[in-house]
Amino acid sequence: MKARAPRLIVSATLAFVTVVAAASAAFFGLWAALAVATAAGLGQVLGKLSMDAVVQREIGEEVRSSTFAVSETLHQLVWVLGGLAGLGMSIVADGRLAMSIVAGALALSLAVLLSRRHAAAKHDERARRGPIKDAHPEMHA
Repeated sequence: MKARAPRLIVSATLAFVTVVAAASAAFFGLWAALAVATAAGLGQVLGKLSMDAVVQREIGEEVRSSTFAVSETLHQLVWVLGGLAGLGMSIVADGRLAMSIVAGALALSLAVLLSRRHAAAKHDERARRGPIKDAHPEMHA
């Protein structure tokens, strides 16, 4: 995973799972639920492997093991909270409504991820160009 652009894999997986959830909301039924379960399992595995690759590449060796521990703990906690949210929605909401809520939350997550990635890319581009030289220093005297 380290050589396969883990950030791209996370974005693509999140987009795929969002589309599957939205389609499942539109065509709710047994096959839709199976498609969501398969996509969620695939997304969970690819997300975990990608996060591990990012930690290996970008975190210093002196804190890497504790970073892995925190990452794994948060991953498991979110997995359990997501399951509880799904269970809660299945009790109080129609399946189509619950899938629509899930698709909306995933779409919002994808939008936030992409906007942050875009902002980081702009920041990196500015940093690569270096400080801007003043074309007219005499105007500031």
